[in-house]
Amino acid sequence: MKIKNIDKCSDEMSESASALPNIMPMARVANFNTGDVFSRAKQRQLKRELNRSKKRGDNNNAVLIKHKLRHEEAQRKYIIAQKQREEINPVRPEENQIVIQGRVTLNGLGVDCYLVSLVNEKGSLLQKSTTNKSGGFTLIDDSGAAYAIKVSNKEGKVLYQNAKLGLSQDNPKLYLEIELSSIEQECDIKDPPKEDPKKKVSVPDLIGSEQSAAQKLLATRKLRIEVVGTVTTTKHIDQIAKQVPAAKSKVEPRSAIKVWIGEKRKDIKTVDDFVGKSINATGKIIDGDELYSLDKVDFDKSGESGKVMAQIPVPGEPLKKGANIRLKIGIGDDKKDLSTAIFILERNKEFKNLNITKSKLSKVFKDRKIDSLTDLRKLSRTSMKSLTATFDLGGIEEARVLKALLVDVTNQMKG
Repeated sequence: MKIKNIDKCSDEMSESASALPNIMPMARVANFNTGDVFSRAKQRQLKRELNRSKKRGDNNNAVLIKHKLRHEEAQRKYIIAQKQREEINPVRPEENQIVIQGRVTLNGLGVDCYLVSLVNEKGSLLQKSTTNKSGGFTLIDDSGAAYAIKVSNKEGKVLYQNAKLGLSQDNPKLYLEIELSSIEQECDIKDPPKEDPKKKVSVPDLIGSEQSAAQKLLATRKLRIEVVGTVTTTKHIDQIAKQVPAAKSKVEPRSAIKVWIGEKRKDIKTVDDFVGKSINATGKIIDGDELYSLDKVDFDKSGESGKVMAQIPVPGEPLKKGANIRLKIGIGDDKKDLSTAIFILERNKEFKNLNITKSKLSKVFKDRKIDSLTDLRKLSRTSMKSLTATFDLGGIEEARVLKALLVDVTNQMKG
């Protein structure tokens, strides 16, 4: 099949392509597998025109055609480079990981079979990878010691090295496009010294770490973990609580680091877990042996009414007698909210000074038919004289204190 006027064909394709909205023409061609074929056909046509112009002695036209050829070659390289970049699948760094991705290029195009190595500050190898057909590579470092990256050819000669990558946990990812064309002749970098297998390594601090995390950390330093048993503790429950040798000790590579897992001491009382418990069940535990002192109560309208949503201090901490505790309680059900209000009132110091017993409180609620927070709110609006008579108080001053407590607790819960 012959195409008599390839310029016209190309122009028509360009016009059709430009009709698509909001897309750059080059980027649009880069998405078609045939983009490179059209560019080469255009180059062949231009080369034929260049030869004809030279034969005719038309130097001005020859210069113009050479310019078009350079433009077509640049566009062809752009298309290939875009496709090569698209073939690199982005990798997200996980916790304590550093990721370096990119391409090794020669004259703008990716090259394969080049060795890309990641080394630490001392020049020791951390990881290596070989570039694919697009020149792409991916390096993942779990040690946090990534310092420099170098590129070697098939013969092992170092062609490029980039020091001080500047990677950290705050900046755990880097993309590099390494161009070799202008660096190969100037590069004069020696290979780092080989690691001495007898050189001792530093033991990391494992106290407070999970066993799996400690195992990964030791592997990066060519060490292994050996779980000896358990040790009683109050601080690192189900975590590493003891290690031998200690952190920063120097040991031979592939040595075993002995660890002990923390186990809760049975002879020490710890803070109870109230989360999810009803307010009545929580009250029984708080009042037992006067272990706790209710410090403050917060409310959560999104939580289940009458249930504890959160607490401070957290469960498992050593418990001292009379420890202050702060609770967050769910509200929203009027009848259950009444139980929460009673829970708060009964543990208030000022309310305790009024000497209103549980039996007296229950009798008043029964006689006044108070079975919801709304009813309690109505009771708080009655006169001082009525409150004094209802609760058999010692006088107006006690009634004023009780009224303030009732108003305060109902306002807090209903907002």
